[in-house]
Amino acid sequence: ALAGIDEAGLDRIMGQKGREDAGVYGFSIPRKDRIYEMGVELSPAMDISTDVSFQPTKPGESALVGEFVLRADEVEPVIKTLSKNNIEVTAVHSHMLTEKPRLFYLHCWAVGNTTDIARGVREALDNTNSA
Repeated sequence: ALAGIDEAGLDRIMGQKGREDAGVYGFSIPRKDRIYEMGVELSPAMDISTDVSFQPTKPGESALVGEFVLRADEVEPVIKTLSKNNIEVTAVHSHMLTEKPRLFYLHCWAVGNTTDIARGVREALDNTNSA
């Protein structure tokens, strides 16, 4: 177990089991839709899953870094939800040129109460077609 992180609590909020690696507790949330690049269906491991990681800063608090993978119609609702939950959007960009459907990558950052941050991330994920 990672000191300062309620792993079971985070797992409940996120709806899946996270993983500990190098002092952070993270989640990789695949999209439900099929993504194609140059006619090839991409695996969720091919940089098309939303990844969020929590690094404990003190008991009950964490730094969050996240990268959401979004369709165009998901970008604005996710930005609004993250902002409402005090999670700062730091970048929105694309990674590929011809993927279908078109994807955008949204990076975010927060520091504070781990549970509050996780609930904000979960609420944002609920605006996406993620598993």
